[in-house]
Amino acid sequence: MSEPQILIIRSVSFQQLDQNLPKLQEAFPGARIALLTHAHGVRQAEKYRAIHRVLAYPFKEGFHYRRRAADMKREQFDAVVIPVTNLSGTGFFNVLLFSLTIPSKRRFVCNMVSDIWEVSASRIIWMGVRHLLFQAVSSILSLLLGIFAVLFLPFGLKRLSKNK
Repeated sequence: MSEPQILIIRSVSFQQLDQNLPKLQEAFPGARIALLTHAHGVRQAEKYRAIHRVLAYPFKEGFHYRRRAADMKREQFDAVVIPVTNLSGTGFFNVLLFSLTIPSKRRFVCNMVSDIWEVSASRIIWMGVRHLLFQAVSSILSLLLGIFAVLFLPFGLKRLSKNK
């Protein structure tokens, strides 16, 4: 049986990666770990003994599902790990969504205290749908409050100026 192939998408500092790597090795014993990082982090990432291969993300911008790493399409990983800099993983939706562009059997989040949990593709998509719904409701409420303010604020201000 071959060694499990794990990809870490580096969206955190190397200091946090230092903290997460031992726990990831423990969670995935015997795995061959690859790390996807931006070009400016490649040299530093190559210094890690635990990392067997470093892949450079070909864009300067942040990870995004529309900016796919073309050479990643040929890869097949047993798991993709997304480290996050908080406890819940919120704020890393772009990286979670980007992880769906990489062929993998499973996806995991590893938080700042190295808790590791699996996140399914359907859950990632649901997060996006929920985000869009909240954004739509927020926009509609803002529009309604704006209309209300424009229509009724002049009357309220007029009444205040009469009372003085």
